[in-house]
Amino acid sequence: MQEESSQQLGKIGEAIAQKYLQDKHWELIARNWKPVKRKIRGVRGEIDIVARDPLNSQIVFIEVKTLKQPNLDDLKPEDHFTNKKFSKLKTLAQLFLIEHRIKNEHRIDLIAVNMFKGKHNIAHYQGIIL
Repeated sequence: MQEESSQQLGKIGEAIAQKYLQDKHWELIARNWKPVKRKIRGVRGEIDIVARDPLNSQIVFIEVKTLKQPNLDDLKPEDHFTNKKFSKLKTLAQLFLIEHRIKNEHRIDLIAVNMFKGKHNIAHYQGIIL
């Protein structure tokens, strides 16, 4: 049951992040994208959101991390974006670019959604480099 509520929280966070981006006039390209060939070089997973930044037309691969506060370990959502997750996201981003034959500039962003008592706070980190 814990895992299911965690998945539900993640989906809620992704919907909040998508609305945040759309309110800023970003073009949504994909949500929960997975490669056509699911097990390329042992890479599994998905990209939460793929969008186009309206300021510079870059393709942006976005990881969304969501937590309800207060949580027992007193961490922020962004604290859960690990080097391992970043590496996997970079690989998935490259697969997306190849699969869609895109050569545009691109970057990786993190959107952290912190939920508390029915409200939420969003932090958008652009151009993540770990």
